[in-house]
Amino acid sequence: MNNLKPYEYFSYLLEQLMHYPRNNVPENKLAELMPWSDELPDRCRKLKTR
Repeated sequence: MNNLKPYEYFSYLLEQLMHYPRNNVPENKLAELMPWSDELPDRCRKLKTR
């Protein structure tokens, strides 16, 4: 779903979350990390095919 590469997305997610204390990630940052966010890097997205 959401046309993401699961491994790349999870790896990116962990990289980003380690910058914040546990249970204290700002809501705006969490919104950017959601699978449907347009803020995710291209490396997390599957290539579009016809």
